[in-house]
Amino acid sequence: MAGRKPTTPSAQRDFLAEVNFTNLSGKGGPEFWAQKSGGDVQAETTKAYDGGKVFPQTLGGPPSVDDITVTAPYERERDWDLYSSVQAAVGQETADITVRNGKSSFNSGDVQAQQGGLQYSKALLKSVKGPDVDASSGSASTWSLTFTPNGAPTVV
Repeated sequence: MAGRKPTTPSAQRDFLAEVNFTNLSGKGGPEFWAQKSGGDVQAETTKAYDGGKVFPQTLGGPPSVDDITVTAPYERERDWDLYSSVQAAVGQETADITVRNGKSSFNSGDVQAQQGGLQYSKALLKSVKGPDVDASSGSASTWSLTFTPNGAPTVV
């Protein structure tokens, strides 16, 4: 493998998920969300057989994008304004969701945003899940937002 530089696989923590609301900016909330799932792009396919041919042609349908869910530990002072505002904005508010490449800093332990990433523009806020309540638990409370993307992501 002459000429190829060895690489190290990225850890899941080496990515940063950011949500920028269209109308709710300035309401607080996390700078970067702890978890992001979804956003996969896919298309249905159909096989079409021509008479006399052994192998089919594969036809692709229009692409679709799965819903995106972001989750973060709930911090009352940081999150209350946004959390209370998004309740009434479900089905109306949109946001740009950006997943950035990051790089772990061994000095500080933090992940620093790097250039490059994907952005889902004007994704519609579909649902809000608030912190669970359990008087006998010391586990961190989390909250999450689910968005329906408005098309495939673009490179930023």
